[in-house]
Amino acid sequence: LNKIAQTTLIFVGVNSFQLSRFGLKSAENVDKGQLGLLILKPLKTYEMVKLIVRGIFGLLNFEEKLLQHGTKAFEVQQKKTIEM
Repeated sequence: LNKIAQTTLIFVGVNSFQLSRFGLKSAENVDKGQLGLLILKPLKTYEMVKLIVRGIFGLLNFEEKLLQHGTKAFEVQQKKTIEM
């Protein structure tokens, strides 16, 4: 299954215990030998505050702007070059 997502944040989890403490269903994927892939859709300021509060209380599984997938491999492509 190939999916393309535009995001500003990608998190790859490999520790099911840590993922489960935040209430993330991707912990189940890690237990199956996959990478827990978390993709955050673009957020407004108040949505980011809501996300942080849900994370503190272990309720990130209910966050609509946080996509969770289990995968053996993934590819990231950069849309534009950033000069530093």
